[in-house]
Amino acid sequence: MTTQRPSWRLIPRRLWATEAVLDIELNLPEQSEERPPQVRLVGPACFGRRTVTSVYEATLADQTSNLVRYQLVVTEPCYWTPETPYTYRLQFAGAATRTQATVGLRHLTVRGRKLWLTGRRWEPRACHVEAGLRSDQAVSAIVNKGYRLAVASVDRSAAATASEVGLALFVVVADKQTAERTVSELSNEAAVLAWVASSEAVAQLLRRVDPMRPIGCLTNAEIPGSDFQVAVGAASADGFAVPVVHAEPVPG
Repeated sequence: MTTQRPSWRLIPRRLWATEAVLDIELNLPEQSEERPPQVRLVGPACFGRRTVTSVYEATLADQTSNLVRYQLVVTEPCYWTPETPYTYRLQFAGAATRTQATVGLRHLTVRGRKLWLTGRRWEPRACHVEAGLRSDQAVSAIVNKGYRLAVASVDRSAAATASEVGLALFVVVADKQTAERTVSELSNEAAVLAWVASSEAVAQLLRRVDPMRPIGCLTNAEIPGSDFQVAVGAASADGFAVPVVHAEPVPG
């Protein structure tokens, strides 16, 4: 029997200093008679400056048709940040479903006019990449210039590299036609912290398919209900009631 890659989603429910509680939603193939696969998370446990590799087993919460839900508790978690890009391996092991993926534990929230990354104030130096990030080399070049956040459209390979090297991403979504595919491909990447919508219609769609992430826009877009604004170059950041991220065009 051939193995299949499942469709899954990692949902942070509680991210505390000493414990992280995660939900995992797994979609089995249609008409599958497979028993729910075992799910585990392998990665670091942080004890001050010391880390050790630990294995965390997920418990089956419930199953409705082909949708299986698990809960997983990580003790002494190492959270992903651009400065400390800790990652874990999420493994699925079943008769017909066997795969693994690299994930990071983090959550970006907005409080008033400030950004918070997993419970800590976050004020990154950002760059704006108009044409998008489409190569590992482009990601590494931005990090080497001292940036820890890029506002850009990206592909899956570039997002995976960003997760590894510590470049946070606010992913630009250009239209409704590509929005759902973009969320499906990139939402489990550690570096993808938020979406930047090009229009109100795109923002509404993103809010529906991914309610966990903040949604922003460029300051000249004026999209109602945005969680944050991105001011590029000399764009004015005055008069906004939400956080404003200052992004510079990436230097040559």
